[in-house]
Amino acid sequence: MVTLRTMGIAASAAAALTLSEAAHSQCSIQELHPAPLASGDGLGAALDADGLLFDLALLGAPGADAPGAPDAGAAWVMGRPTPWSLWETRAQLLAPAPAAGDELGRAVAVEGAVAVAGAPGHAAPLPGTGVVHVFGFDGGTWAHDQTLFAAQPEAGARLGCAVVLDGTRLAVGARGADTAAPDAGAVEVFAFDGAAWVHHQTLAASDAATGAEFGAALSLVGDQLVVGAPGTGAGAGAVYVFLEIGGVWVEESKLVDPSAAAGDALGAAVAARAGVLAAGAPGDDGGGPDAGAVQVFERGVVWGHTDEVTLFNAAAGDRFGAAVSLDDFFVGGGAPGSSGGSGAVVLFQGFPGSWHFWGSFAPCNGGAGDGLGAAFVSDSGGVLVGARGHDDPVLDAGLVYQTGIGDCALTRFCFGDGSGTPCPCGNGGTCDAGCAGSAGEGASLWTYGTGSVAADDQLFLAHDLLPGQPALLFVGNQLLANGDGVPFGDGLRCVGQQVVRLGVRFPDGIGDAVWGPGLGATGGWGAGDVRYFQSWFRDPGGAPCGSGFNLSDAVLIFFGP
Repeated sequence: MVTLRTMGIAASAAAALTLSEAAHSQCSIQELHPAPLASGDGLGAALDADGLLFDLALLGAPGADAPGAPDAGAAWVMGRPTPWSLWETRAQLLAPAPAAGDELGRAVAVEGAVAVAGAPGHAAPLPGTGVVHVFGFDGGTWAHDQTLFAAQPEAGARLGCAVVLDGTRLAVGARGADTAAPDAGAVEVFAFDGAAWVHHQTLAASDAATGAEFGAALSLVGDQLVVGAPGTGAGAGAVYVFLEIGGVWVEESKLVDPSAAAGDALGAAVAARAGVLAAGAPGDDGGGPDAGAVQVFERGVVWGHTDEVTLFNAAAGDRFGAAVSLDDFFVGGGAPGSSGGSGAVVLFQGFPGSWHFWGSFAPCNGGAGDGLGAAFVSDSGGVLVGARGHDDPVLDAGLVYQTGIGDCALTRFCFGDGSGTPCPCGNGGTCDAGCAGSAGEGASLWTYGTGSVAADDQLFLAHDLLPGQPALLFVGNQLLANGDGVPFGDGLRCVGQQVVRLGVRFPDGIGDAVWGPGLGATGGWGAGDVRYFQSWFRDPGGAPCGSGFNLSDAVLIFFGP
């Protein structure tokens, strides 16, 4: 398992806190779960993001049902106006004619006004042939533009099991294609001609072999295409690098782990930038059976293996490397099998030849079977992480988290899980919320923004309040009981001294309420100040302790200029 501190984020450094150890803390996390979701949707099985620090995301839900078409699949477009604001649902993307077992959203890619979703289970013209759907944004709405097929459709090819988009180039994996040998795999490359996507080239490994599953994972950066083939060599796996030369894609290199063993599955996931690539090997047994590893390669005169990145506390079944990410600062891997299948994501900072642990993410309330980390993307330490087996709001509906791994400018504390003062009448909450209320769980308070007094852009989101009942956000400049809180109503009050009320809201139908931005004038804080925030809410019916009101957990912010 991946051992984490009691915080939701374990980082190389953390903001200095004035809280007791009992009042443990978490960095800010935002949950992306567009409605409506149903049991088995598997949201987060695939995801991609684009824009400055991710302001556009595409989330796959391959298990979503359409009328009369179970597992037809869907994809959701999410966006936010700025990197510090709340995520909003922009559109649900569906196939023009959803069919049972299509699994639309098993792989996704988004860039600007183009969204691509693979449907590898599509059965026309043959069972399991697979197709890819392309959607476009016209400035107002997202709409289906085109359906793409393999040059030579085959049964079981599963075209669309992987997709990657870069400008006018689109590569699509077909891991089960028999073009060169049974299940050897193939990659179909498409190009945009200014009006439509047209088939450009079919790629196969120069040494294609039965069961190689070439095309299971893809990464495309400019004229460099990286293809994973995890079934190569009795499942040891391999990675192929192609370059586009004179408009034709040409195989440049085949890369393998020098210490590879059968079943490592190198290439189950790949990520690349110019001259560097990372490849997941979730079946690597170095830290125990299927503990997993991430192999890093760098191109000098030729490509060479430079690093094996593993978990210092690796354990059997972690499957670290089931998903990988690589940017200018970080290499990371998902470990969906860790902690009983709850999962985790771990990032390392540095450069080829010298990678150092930076941080790990696993929600403190993750559940067995969530599979967090089977899909994720990162950019400069900010991550979107899928947990396709998450059971909120229903079984296996799935969930996507957006967070940052690294130093935290804000900290949450005063939970109702017994880590500090016990809840008033044994109505314990969870590790990321206040004391339980009549709805059966505690309320949580999250904040998003830069912490800048001049920008005054801080937003506060209270979750799991009582729909339609009044809720109040308040701020103080002192902790009560050193942040552990004192009993108050059905909850714990954690904030005191010179308390200022920041407004009353009436939560929406799912119990969410938002305050801000523009709260600075009312709150009266300045650069260099530390302030503590909490939400009070009415709970008139069936309140566990009978007081009729409760409180969320709390959050502190260090304000800057």
